[in-house]
Amino acid sequence: MRHQSPIIAILFFLLISPATAQQSEYDEQWREVYKFELKGQSKSALAKVNSIYTRAAAESNGIQKLRATIYQSKYRLLLEENAQESVLSVLAERAESAKAPFQSIYHFLKANSLFEYYQSNAYQIRNREIEENDTSDFNFWGQQRFLKEIHTLFSKALDTNENLHLDDQSIRVLFENDSLSSYQGLALNDWMATKASEFYFFQHYQNPIQWKTSPPTMAITENMDWSFFNKWEKRPGTVARKN
Repeated sequence: MRHQSPIIAILFFLLISPATAQQSEYDEQWREVYKFELKGQSKSALAKVNSIYTRAAAESNGIQKLRATIYQSKYRLLLEENAQESVLSVLAERAESAKAPFQSIYHFLKANSLFEYYQSNAYQIRNREIEENDTSDFNFWGQQRFLKEIHTLFSKALDTNENLHLDDQSIRVLFENDSLSSYQGLALNDWMATKASEFYFFQHYQNPIQWKTSPPTMAITENMDWSFFNKWEKRPGTVARKN
């Protein structure tokens, strides 16, 4: 078994536990997955999840495709050497073909995963002597590339008119019931925005606007698209920014 990646922790804040699984036509297949996992048979579990994804894709079942994608990522990170880059590539590919609200969640998962990696390796990343390039391998990214990629992905995640609540039937299968009780009345968009704010408050920056305008990030952020912030400020109940 491979060492667990920091990405795993972020990918699985969503995962529902076997004991609280919502009833659906996929239940029997997911029960098999959980049985394999309890026995430590990750390869068999991955094979079963792959079959679930194939079925969900054929039936255009967005929630089951997303759920299967998360589990595929989990098992690949556990079983395969250096699977992180390919896992993130899959999230990006599936985001492009997904429909709302799942497209936003795919973008959010990738953004949060990259941010977790950046947090765990910030010192090394800031001190890398790497010329910025177009590689998709984040092992060769410097600070500038990380900040741009994470910001862009959070922007895409929040750039949606969907206003589902976390306990909506179309997405609640992604969350543990115990977690849902603490998020009563919270919309998916606002929940993702709260999580995204951790990125903009990271380290010594006090708020997203200071993050945007303070050295050394000013040189990095001046060419970023911040239109999603302007959109967010106009949402009902959102406190307007003071200049």
